[in-house]
Amino acid sequence: MNRLFWIALSVFLLFNSCASTNRIAKPRQIEKFFSQPFYKNQFTGFKLFDPQTKKTIKGIHANKYFIPASNAKIVTLLSALKTLNDSVVGLKYLKQNDTLYIKGTGDPSLLHPYFKDSTVIHFLKNVSMPIVLQTGHYDDQPYGPGWAWEDFDTYFSPEKSALPIYGNVLSIHNENDSLKIAPKSFKDAISFEKTRFKRERLKNSFSFVKPTQDTLQIPFITSDSLTSRLLSNAIEKEIILQDSIKTGIYRKLFTVKTDSLLARMMIESDNFIAEQLLLLSSDALTDSLNSGKARKHILETHSQLFGKVPRWVDGSGLSRYNLMSPDQLVNVLNELYNVVDRNRLFALFPKAGINGTLKTYGQAEGDPFIIAKSGSFGNTYNLSGYLKTKSGKVLIFSFMNNHYQQPSSSIKNKIYELLKAIRNEY
Repeated sequence: MNRLFWIALSVFLLFNSCASTNRIAKPRQIEKFFSQPFYKNQFTGFKLFDPQTKKTIKGIHANKYFIPASNAKIVTLLSALKTLNDSVVGLKYLKQNDTLYIKGTGDPSLLHPYFKDSTVIHFLKNVSMPIVLQTGHYDDQPYGPGWAWEDFDTYFSPEKSALPIYGNVLSIHNENDSLKIAPKSFKDAISFEKTRFKRERLKNSFSFVKPTQDTLQIPFITSDSLTSRLLSNAIEKEIILQDSIKTGIYRKLFTVKTDSLLARMMIESDNFIAEQLLLLSSDALTDSLNSGKARKHILETHSQLFGKVPRWVDGSGLSRYNLMSPDQLVNVLNELYNVVDRNRLFALFPKAGINGTLKTYGQAEGDPFIIAKSGSFGNTYNLSGYLKTKSGKVLIFSFMNNHYQQPSSSIKNKIYELLKAIRNEY
């Protein structure tokens, strides 16, 4: 009997020792991964966190600041989920003295090339009184600080505004050799010739080679007068411009579902939607449209997530002034994981091998195991999100790469290699 007891005890201790060794080996394997020569000439940060045990599995330079690029949208997502309702407020209006006073909220969906929402148009068409568009509550700049000036004519860099219309872009589509242009009022401002930029820098004058199939989108220069004119054309009524804001109790006109904007921002990495979401958050919090107020609110009310304050200057991550750490991004992802319904949350993120910016990332193997937001521009590639393991766990990670010179495809392959190994081992 004693002999059987000692044999059983020995087997128990042996297995316990092996399990303990494996637990120690996993973080060590991750550390060994980052000691490869591949990472010698770049800045790399990584954090792997278990939200169930609330413990960090491994951190490599996790408290250091990196340029997040579009990983900044993860914090913008937090801002929107904390401040906005299920549906977006597309317009605020006040009926007074037989006049309808309206003001924009930052909602980007009005006649947007993707959303094509016309709720505001139908509402205003049915109004029989004079319409006054008020603009004095907008307290922001058309571009974020640190945006690249030469991107002014690129589809991913439209101007911000209080009442965007048509997504603040000129859209041109070749359909059966016939060009479809929106808004139509720019038709006479287009010339078909190849130039360095598709629009003059300080003028809404466009020049480009005729598109063959894909829709071409070029940002236009916004202004209160242009917004008024485009809106007036759409509703076929006069719009009166007014800088001052009429006091009173404004009613709200709701348009698209908030999650439709959030999904577009996260899955397609839509910069314009990200910037407008911060303005929508500002509108929900204050009487003005100022993205800085929305950012300040989140940083102050959720300071426990950030520790030392990050440098967060825009909603999209287009600015190279932004600085965030893997620690901070993991903390924000963990907050989202804890307060948002799991199915809803995962539906807002790209899935590797399935959709959005991660559609060609890795390979879809049944249920996608990488649910994450990428962030990239020159010499920068980051990936932060959720990792489903083979044992059924969900881990949270942030993998940040700055100042590298090798192809981004090599960086992506290395990230996938590590995440797949973690998925198999945990």
